[in-house]
Amino acid sequence: MSETSNNGIKRRSSAETRALVEASLKARYRQESRFKLFGVLAVLLSVAFVAFFFISIVSQGYTAFTQTYLQLDIDLDASVVDPGGARNPETIARANYSKLVKNGMRDLFPSVSGRKNKRELNRLVSTGASYDLRDRVAADPDLVGSQQALWFLADDEVD
Repeated sequence: MSETSNNGIKRRSSAETRALVEASLKARYRQESRFKLFGVLAVLLSVAFVAFFFISIVSQGYTAFTQTYLQLDIDLDASVVDPGGARNPETIARANYSKLVKNGMRDLFPSVSGRKNKRELNRLVSTGASYDLRDRVAADPDLVGSQQALWFLADDEVD
């Protein structure tokens, strides 16, 4: 039961106060559980977006971790690699291996003609192919004078 004091303020009994507090607690608990639910949903949604972005990055960028190779038939002509036939390591190291790689590319694509087209053809193979070929021949000089089917790294523009 409420009472009014001298200054016009209503005072409630403890039973009324208790009933009001219990009613407001139920509403407060509902709001709190709704707030927790929204928080969990926000976290799940953000995790889903992060997963989506990660999957998108991986699916579009995995090719950066792959390499493309070209198989070329290389004629290790003794007149180019070791003209004297002495198998001198210095002579073998100074040979024109880029010419051998270019010849291998031209043998693979014989229909390519014209200076511009041949330049574009030679750009398909990595610039390090001639060094790779030099290292192979230097490691095994018995390859001089033979024809080898060798794999070379393609240029990064091919990937």
